[in-house]
Amino acid sequence: MLFVVLFSLTAAGAADTTPAVLVFENARYQQQLQATIGSSSGLELVDCAAPGSCNPPDADIAERVVAVVASLPRNTNIFPELPKLKLFQSSFYVPPANSLIQPETVGISIYYPDYKNRSSIEDGVDPMGEWAVLAILQWRWRLAEKEATFRQCAFEADAPLGCPVFSDLTTHRPMWRSKTTIGVMGFGSVGRAMTDFFAAMQWDVIATDINGPFTPLPKGLSWFGNDNDYLLAHADFVIVAVPETLTNIINATSLGLMKPDAVLIPLDPMNIDYAALYDALVGGHIGGAILDVEPDGCWGLSQMCGPPYGPSTQPFASLKGKAFQDLPNVYITPNVMMQTEQFWDNSAAYCGANLLALMAGRPLQNMVRNITSVSTLK
Repeated sequence: MLFVVLFSLTAAGAADTTPAVLVFENARYQQQLQATIGSSSGLELVDCAAPGSCNPPDADIAERVVAVVASLPRNTNIFPELPKLKLFQSSFYVPPANSLIQPETVGISIYYPDYKNRSSIEDGVDPMGEWAVLAILQWRWRLAEKEATFRQCAFEADAPLGCPVFSDLTTHRPMWRSKTTIGVMGFGSVGRAMTDFFAAMQWDVIATDINGPFTPLPKGLSWFGNDNDYLLAHADFVIVAVPETLTNIINATSLGLMKPDAVLIPLDPMNIDYAALYDALVGGHIGGAILDVEPDGCWGLSQMCGPPYGPSTQPFASLKGKAFQDLPNVYITPNVMMQTEQFWDNSAAYCGANLLALMAGRPLQNMVRNITSVSTLK
């Protein structure tokens, strides 16, 4: 009996040396990641999905962490406390700023889809068109607001006394076969894909591009040219699908050309003067904006997210308190237009392959900062 007790105490006191990976993604992602690395990889995936979890991880786990998989790490301050950390594997195509991943010996890899093959086009460009259609329909139908109002008022004892009048509760502007003009600024692969979706809805679509030929008229368009001023003046919804190099093409001047009830839908934050957009929205110079891209903060392309917590992590922090989320004529979503389930499944497969390469000492893919120190992981 004494031998058994001593053996149990010895076994219980043995330190776990299994290399660990902190995963800041949801349960589906973790399942896909586990399926990729397999049960014999020698890696333990640590669930860090819940708010507040792994901040910091338990001391036993912190000693064993060799990699972090995340698109949006909640607190990069914990990284220097992970003595065996070798790799920050971004599950997204834009990692946090290099300066936030410390120490500098930690390598950084990003997941970047190969949009040259058809499956990745379906994973990226096509969902953008679908998102734009849904965003426009939501703007006109206001289903979320109507559902919330109905849920709140219709099931009370005094219903319908507490409900808005029926004409307010149900009204919306029709879209199907209506004279709704969608303006697509930029007619590259994204602009063409979106035009296909809009034309399928039987909406009137006009488009601009810097170069022709402008005839014959491309399928799905009622007008095509290089005059952005014409497009801005005639479109009910303006889709900005130009390259990111055209910085601030939407500014106070261009916003002033839009119809007073028109809605702006940018696809890249670099194209927008956000201060001018805010002023146009507050002043009622345009009808509204649907924003799925932000210029800064955790959700911006610069990914300035991490320590220290504060305004620098929030969207539009550079506007010094001008809060887009408080405006009634703005919809804000968190970069959802391209991130389908297929996108995240592909990301998990890619990141899993990189983790296996890390464990085997093989070259890693899409490194934006190399690992500069090497030690035994197992």
